[in-house]
Amino acid sequence: MSLPITEQLKGIMSELPVPLTIITAEHNGLKRAVTISSFTCHSMQPPLITFNIGCDSQFCEVIKNTSYFAVHFPNENHISICKHLAQRGLSSEEQFSTIPYSKNEHHTPIISDMSSVLVCYKNETIKIGDHIILVGQVIEVKKSTGKARLLYHQKNFVTI
Repeated sequence: MSLPITEQLKGIMSELPVPLTIITAEHNGLKRAVTISSFTCHSMQPPLITFNIGCDSQFCEVIKNTSYFAVHFPNENHISICKHLAQRGLSSEEQFSTIPYSKNEHHTPIISDMSSVLVCYKNETIKIGDHIILVGQVIEVKKSTGKARLLYHQKNFVTI
């Protein structure tokens, strides 16, 4: 008996190396963060990025209701943060209890010591199936180190 299509798709997608990013946002004092593997740059004029997130995630409600968010590019020193933020069911306090961060002028949490960070204005939200696709316009770029970025491949964190 063969696996359902969704399980087959998950299996194939786990074989494809993808870049990891951490997205942070805040709305009405509730800050959230999530580790994702669906980040893409789509346009340079204007500078637009996209990512998608499950509609059932706690992060989804925050990102739908805020105007700004940050995209963090972790390196090999941030594997524990990526794993921590990939856990489902953590409260806002539990997510940020062990992660050093500050807030920018838009009240967006910016995780300390990340290789690079993009601050974005939410341009558009598109619902597709059980996910939403977010389009953000990059309004600020912070680059701090040239360390190798993290990839996710076959359920492991790797660098190249």
